[in-house]
Amino acid sequence: ATMFVAFIGNFAESDILVKYNVPVLTPYINSGGGVVATDIWDVIFFLLASLAGMLFVTEWIDAPVVADESVTGVTGVAEIIQRRAADIINIKLMKCTGLREAHQMILLARSLGLKTMLGCMTETSCAISAAAQLSPLVDWADLDGCLLLAADPVAGLELGADKRWQLSQAPGLE
Repeated sequence: ATMFVAFIGNFAESDILVKYNVPVLTPYINSGGGVVATDIWDVIFFLLASLAGMLFVTEWIDAPVVADESVTGVTGVAEIIQRRAADIINIKLMKCTGLREAHQMILLARSLGLKTMLGCMTETSCAISAAAQLSPLVDWADLDGCLLLAADPVAGLELGADKRWQLSQAPGLE
């Protein structure tokens, strides 16, 4: 994955960037001619888009680092654990090929002391209900992507008064 780091003080000249092979482009200009990295949050986003970036952030920021879009399978979890590049793994069914791989990712991460989270994309409640089957195994679940849809074509999953998903009493989803 390509990663860009915008110039922040002396960071761009730091040996840490060389240590982790982080390419520096100051500032990154997109195809439309606009500057992409405009503040520290843009820079952190770029950093977290690769393992090298996560290593950099983990070393320099005293806060938990979440591996999100950069981890898509068991192999990625193993590499993150081995390199100590993140403290939390965010697993998305749509990114990791489904329930079986997600389950294996959760088991591996938890067995080696990482916190785990289930996340989602903007997707129907069918996919959300599938991910919810794994929610007892994780520390956090952020499964609200279907709430962003103008019209969810699937029925059978309702948000209760307690802001938790409630499954229908009917068999399956409609």
